[in-house]
Amino acid sequence: MSTMNRIVSIILRPGKEWEFISRETMTVGALSLNVIVPLCLIPAVATAIGMNFFDTGWDALHGYTLPKEKILGIGAANFVFAVLSVFMLALIFHFLAPVESHVRKPFSDALKVAAFGSIPVLLAGVFLVLPVMIMLTLVAAVHSLFLYNIGLKKVLRVPESESAMLLAIAIVMLCVSSAVMGAMASKLGVF
Repeated sequence: MSTMNRIVSIILRPGKEWEFISRETMTVGALSLNVIVPLCLIPAVATAIGMNFFDTGWDALHGYTLPKEKILGIGAANFVFAVLSVFMLALIFHFLAPVESHVRKPFSDALKVAAFGSIPVLLAGVFLVLPVMIMLTLVAAVHSLFLYNIGLKKVLRVPESESAMLLAIAIVMLCVSSAVMGAMASKLGVF
């Protein structure tokens, strides 16, 4: 199935699509090149375009206020952080998911959940062209949480009674690790 068809299916028919995804063997490399990298480019490019075209003359209430020579670096940093966030979430899912018969599910399964569950939020990154549109990404974030919950149950076989709690813990862990990563990047002068 093509990546575009998969994106449409995961958004419109998530239960059925997660069933297909759970049965497919996908490598980390294939997921990275076909799903994660292209989708993580969307918010990064949109942010750079928004900063470049809509920054001029805006104040702190309405837009970005940084020098034009930093825009490309910020876009690149956003891309790297988006990719790292998907991988960090996959690592968290991988280690929090229950172990069946003393065998942990492969990391690629956790990466499937993190990558395909992130689709709505990464697609909504297109709204970052206009910084005031960032609120629309909140709707996409709710849909991503819904997809993660289904993916945890269908792909990683997390029991229904545990999936919501596992997801909540994973999101908190991702937020903390992202804050630490952002602080380190700031200290290094990336921002």
